[in-house]
Amino acid sequence: SSSSLQQPNEYTNGHYDMKLIAEPVYGGNDASYVGRNLQKISSANTTAAATTHHVFDNHDTLLICHVPTMLRYSSPSNSNSKADFSGGSLASGDVVGGGDLGAIAYAASAGILLAFQHANNGNGVVAPALEGLNEWCPVRFTSEMLDKGGTGLDAVTALAELVTRSPDVNDEQLQQQPCSIIGAHVSDASSKLASLAAVFDLPVVSSSAMSTTLDDLEQYPTFLRTHTDVG
Repeated sequence: SSSSLQQPNEYTNGHYDMKLIAEPVYGGNDASYVGRNLQKISSANTTAAATTHHVFDNHDTLLICHVPTMLRYSSPSNSNSKADFSGGSLASGDVVGGGDLGAIAYAASAGILLAFQHANNGNGVVAPALEGLNEWCPVRFTSEMLDKGGTGLDAVTALAELVTRSPDVNDEQLQQQPCSIIGAHVSDASSKLASLAAVFDLPVVSSSAMSTTLDDLEQYPTFLRTHTDVG
């Protein structure tokens, strides 16, 4: 959605306060727009502090690509609540030999956020190709972590909520429509997620889905997995 993204303008309480106004690239202010989107932030519509503190890195406009992450941080229980899945429980299936999916999800989230931070700031300490990226590429990445990667129903329900967020720039909710998705955690959930995402031309990337059935580009044209095959 459109958002008035609040970031540090005058120095108070240990930080600078600046206002960045984001507008959707697709759909304009049409609150009924559904689907993939980017947010656009123009330096002409921000406070001077944004320029002073190099938010724009010499760009007139930044494009914000919001990439929600859907992983399985917890395990469904017999009740409506979810039991924390990070405490050592073992899961078979996609994880060869069993594995703590919750611990994997938390570790993966840290890696994802670090990768986005390095890309946004042109930091090549881990991936040299990112060095100076912020100087010539106007795209910046944001994310949110959703405990929706364990089942197909969870994943498609979350995606439906994401793509139907209002892109109205007057909406005060700090919620953005996605431009891509990371997930889901397991192959079954990934297949359901990828099928719906293809309708909206949304790229979906999973680092833990292992089934070779997901390699079918006709069925999953916007899906990519980085894990080795299991079958």
